[in-house]
Amino acid sequence: MKPSDHAASSFPADPGAVSGFPASVSRIWLDCTSTRRRDMNTGIQRVVRNIVNAAAELPPAGLPGARGIAFDSVRGFQVVDRLPLPIRQLPWQTAELPAWVLGTQNLLRFLGLLEMTRSFRRELNRKLTEWPTVARRFWPRGILPGPGDVVLLLDCLWDIDQAWHDLQWARERGARVGAVVYDMIPQEHPHFVAESQRALFANCWNTVRAQTDFLVGISRSVVDDIVRFEERLIREGLPRIERPIGCFTLGAELDAALPGTPCRPELLAVLPPQGPREALLMVGSISPRKNHQLVLDALDLCWRRGSPQTLIVAGGVGWDCEEHIGFLRDHPERGRRLFWFSDLSDHELDYCYRHCGALLAPSLAEGFNLPIVEAPSRGATVLASDLPVHREVGGNFAAYFPPTQAPRLADLVEQLRSPGGLPGVADPTQFRWPDWRESCRQLLTETTRLASACS
Repeated sequence: MKPSDHAASSFPADPGAVSGFPASVSRIWLDCTSTRRRDMNTGIQRVVRNIVNAAAELPPAGLPGARGIAFDSVRGFQVVDRLPLPIRQLPWQTAELPAWVLGTQNLLRFLGLLEMTRSFRRELNRKLTEWPTVARRFWPRGILPGPGDVVLLLDCLWDIDQAWHDLQWARERGARVGAVVYDMIPQEHPHFVAESQRALFANCWNTVRAQTDFLVGISRSVVDDIVRFEERLIREGLPRIERPIGCFTLGAELDAALPGTPCRPELLAVLPPQGPREALLMVGSISPRKNHQLVLDALDLCWRRGSPQTLIVAGGVGWDCEEHIGFLRDHPERGRRLFWFSDLSDHELDYCYRHCGALLAPSLAEGFNLPIVEAPSRGATVLASDLPVHREVGGNFAAYFPPTQAPRLADLVEQLRSPGGLPGVADPTQFRWPDWRESCRQLLTETTRLASACS
């Protein structure tokens, strides 16, 4: 992998004006296997759904045609015309997990058996659905990519174990295979990820190194992380693999924010439509990486100084979050100036962005962080932790603070209410960001360029 390759991440204003793509790239297949299986609306699933659906609607405009595909363990890759909007919340996405689930998890964790149990369950599921390689080769298949085809692994890379057989055949037949990388957090920040997930990611990355022709990051920062990690692997003795790498920009639309959908009364009571824009909003699943404790510490300082601002936390249950859930549930301001919604719809999230005073984004590690662009797209100021990816995405439309210094965040929160506001931070009403159609054009343009470079 060449570190210099990732510099070519500036895109034309109109990708449709691009010409001269080699005729060898005639069709792009967008893998959406995991998102099609699961009715979820978290970061990766939101990206996959919007890109696949936008690709189905885009005019050709000089780009190869693109369609979604999902892998079936019996029939191989099958065409997916569109991915539906999520219609329900799964139990593990909500804060109110049944008591017996939390009790069982805590008991297994105390006995040191939780990770082993999870690994056994994943391996059992894989064995139950895995077809022997010989049977696979003779069973009728679906889409069999070949010369002129590019398969872009747009979805969760660790969730397609069985598909690698067909992907290997596709490469043998002359197709190119690329992968979208959302972050390198399991390798760059392993303390934020369960041990089983670290092992899963490591195994997945070994497969990606061996069986893909190019990579696409969701930000320049992710590309930098990939290059840095690859150099580390090379120093540890793994062979250098030369492959092109690029990146593209995610969109800022909330596609499931359906017009006319009402907000729940509890949210309207906290954030009235005609009230002043003073409430603070934090969006993201409850987990150590999202740094909720820093926000609570900062707001405690503000509240002790007499600040009237409220804090709305929007996010479901993440990994290793029991302690953080306890902080939220037991906080003395819970229900007064601290409110937690674990299952906001896109419409409700859109409403929060449009009526809050500022988004707080204190994360300790991110690959992109969609709320950083969703909030200013709807007129909200952003206060973000000083990460390279946050500066890349937020630019001068955000104020930045060290992610370990609650007093600094408290100072910025108080500045929001001062007559001068936040010096040097641009007016969010001037913020402009690509929609998902533009994001899709960028991805198809970059995919075609990178696949052509492999020829």
